[in-house]
Amino acid sequence: MLQPAGELGKKTWLDLRELSEDYDKREFDKCIKNTILTCVHSIPVDILCLALGCAAYAPDTTRKQKDYIMNARAVLGCA
Repeated sequence: MLQPAGELGKKTWLDLRELSEDYDKREFDKCIKNTILTCVHSIPVDILCLALGCAAYAPDTTRKQKDYIMNARAVLGCA
Protein backbone atom coordinates (compact mmCIF):
# COMPACT_ATOMS: atom_id res chain seq x y z
CA MET A 1 0.00 0.00 0.00
CA LEU A 2 1.49 3.31 -1.11
CA GLN A 3 1.09 5.92 1.59
CA PRO A 4 3.15 9.04 0.90
CA ALA A 5 2.67 11.25 3.94
CA GLY A 6 -0.27 9.03 4.86
CA GLU A 7 -2.47 10.48 2.12
CA LEU A 8 -3.36 7.29 0.28
CA GLY A 9 -5.05 5.09 2.83
CA LYS A 10 -6.56 2.60 0.39
CA LYS A 11 -4.85 -0.01 -1.74
CA THR A 12 -3.38 1.73 -4.75
CA TRP A 13 -2.40 0.46 -8.17
CA LEU A 14 -0.94 1.68 -11.43
CA ASP A 15 -3.27 1.75 -14.41
CA LEU A 16 -1.07 1.16 -17.44
CA ARG A 17 -3.76 1.13 -20.11
CA GLU A 18 -3.15 3.25 -23.18
CA LEU A 19 -4.74 6.65 -22.78
CA SER A 20 -6.34 6.58 -26.21
CA GLU A 21 -8.49 3.59 -25.22
CA ASP A 22 -10.60 5.15 -22.50
CA TYR A 23 -9.19 8.60 -21.78
CA ASP A 24 -11.23 11.76 -22.25
CA LYS A 25 -8.92 14.74 -21.71
CA ARG A 26 -11.84 17.19 -21.41
CA GLU A 27 -13.47 15.09 -18.70
CA PHE A 28 -10.13 14.65 -16.92
CA ASP A 29 -9.43 18.41 -17.00
CA LYS A 30 -12.96 19.08 -15.72
CA CYS A 31 -12.40 16.70 -12.79
CA ILE A 32 -9.15 18.47 -11.91
CA LYS A 33 -10.78 21.90 -12.16
CA ASN A 34 -13.61 20.79 -9.87
CA THR A 35 -11.10 19.18 -7.44
CA ILE A 36 -12.65 15.75 -7.96
CA LEU A 37 -9.16 14.60 -8.93
CA THR A 38 -6.11 15.94 -7.15
CA CYS A 39 -2.47 14.97 -7.28
CA VAL A 40 -1.43 13.61 -3.90
CA HIS A 41 1.89 12.11 -4.89
CA SER A 42 4.28 11.84 -7.81
CA ILE A 43 6.07 8.52 -8.10
CA PRO A 44 9.86 8.91 -8.24
CA VAL A 45 11.36 7.50 -11.44
CA ASP A 46 13.36 4.81 -9.60
CA ILE A 47 10.19 3.44 -7.99
CA LEU A 48 8.25 3.73 -11.25
CA CYS A 49 10.99 1.72 -12.96
CA LEU A 50 10.56 -1.05 -10.39
CA ALA A 51 6.77 -0.98 -10.75
CA LEU A 52 7.02 -1.18 -14.54
CA GLY A 53 9.41 -4.11 -14.20
CA CYS A 54 6.86 -5.94 -12.06
CA ALA A 55 4.05 -5.16 -14.50
CA ALA A 56 6.09 -6.33 -17.48
CA TYR A 57 6.46 -9.81 -16.01
CA ALA A 58 3.02 -10.16 -14.43
CA PRO A 59 1.23 -13.38 -15.41
CA ASP A 60 -1.56 -11.51 -17.21
CA THR A 61 0.71 -9.20 -19.21
CA THR A 62 0.73 -10.01 -22.91
CA ARG A 63 3.90 -10.07 -24.99
CA LYS A 64 2.85 -6.86 -26.77
CA GLN A 65 2.17 -5.12 -23.43
CA LYS A 66 5.53 -6.30 -22.10
CA ASP A 67 7.27 -4.81 -25.14
CA TYR A 68 5.53 -1.46 -24.61
CA ILE A 69 6.37 -1.47 -20.91
CA MET A 70 10.01 -2.33 -21.52
CA ASN A 71 10.21 0.46 -24.14
CA ALA A 72 8.79 2.90 -21.57
CA ARG A 73 11.43 1.73 -19.08
CA ALA A 74 14.14 2.42 -21.65
CA VAL A 75 12.78 5.93 -22.30
CA LEU A 76 12.85 6.60 -18.55
CA GLY A 77 16.45 5.38 -18.37
CA CYS A 78 15.65 2.45 -16.07
CA ALA A 79 18.54 0.11 -15.36
